[in-house]
Amino acid sequence: MKEIHIASSAGPVEITVTIGGAHFGRYRLMLWGSSGRSKPVGEGTNVDNIADVFYQNPRDCKGMILGVEFNIAAYGEQPGQTYSARIDLRQHDAAVAGSPLSYTGQLDGGVKAIIDYARLIVT
Repeated sequence: MKEIHIASSAGPVEITVTIGGAHFGRYRLMLWGSSGRSKPVGEGTNVDNIADVFYQNPRDCKGMILGVEFNIAAYGEQPGQTYSARIDLRQHDAAVAGSPLSYTGQLDGGVKAIIDYARLIVT
């Protein structure tokens, strides 16, 4: 499993979601604890006028797993289209170790679903 390293004393974790390739995309981010319970971080689309940026206190990340879900669809049916989706995690305007989580590839059939997880290590 991927690991993202967060400094406990470096201030809030800024999480930015980007969906590229001129496609429609929807995403959801969750924090999963060892008990199996989840807590939403944020969700949205790339076609509204709402910023796709979320903030987490480092202490709320300790021992958690970040769950990532993307659903991406093309506006047209042209063959050979590609997609991109990315999650950047930063503290004090600098990327944290293990960031970004980045996904790219062929948009086969005009749609792509991505599910991924990353362990958050707070030191």
